[in-house]
Amino acid sequence: MIVVLGVQLDCFTNVAPAKPRRPEDEIQRKDKSAKPAEVSTLRQLLKRRQGDQLSMKNAITQWEFWRKDIREGLDLVDGFFDEVSQFDPWKRTFSAWAALMISIGEREGAENFLDMLADQILRDPPHCKLAVGFQDFLLDKFFVYGSNAGRTDIIFMLLCVAADRVLKKPNGEIELNFTPDKLNHTNLKNSGVYRKFLENPDNLTEATLTIS
Repeated sequence: MIVVLGVQLDCFTNVAPAKPRRPEDEIQRKDKSAKPAEVSTLRQLLKRRQGDQLSMKNAITQWEFWRKDIREGLDLVDGFFDEVSQFDPWKRTFSAWAALMISIGEREGAENFLDMLADQILRDPPHCKLAVGFQDFLLDKFFVYGSNAGRTDIIFMLLCVAADRVLKKPNGEIELNFTPDKLNHTNLKNSGVYRKFLENPDNLTEATLTIS
């Protein structure tokens, strides 16, 4: 410890406060190759799994576990966002969804839907029923959710519904066939990719999991 004597009493008013350390800082301290976009995608991914959230204690472990899927997910959506701009505020949500799709072995389904959605937005006339349904749903229902957080939740859930449809019909010739009242955690946790993404979809306690 360094001890300094003779310092003027008011000098500390001119000293910048210490920068608080965040999980992002801990990850980048351990892995210099970790990019801010990758770490923010990790935070979003863990939020969508509804289990342990990113913290100083688990930052390194979670990063090492999800790093490969996150990087592949970002590579996947980068091509989409190079062409499409209307979803820019939710790029991390798309990235987290893509990473989770890759984690359950459904990379092709994620890539397929992103291609369909890009074609729907960039080309005229629209020709993919699923992509048309996805965009129409957002245009009709999206802005009833006032907060940006609410809209982010809707985007993620709708991506999960679209993934279920494209896995059932890879050519996209299938209706979205979903109503706003069903687009919630209580309903979606019962089946499909949304359920597969969840860390503990049945809300089992630690004691129950140990017995099982």
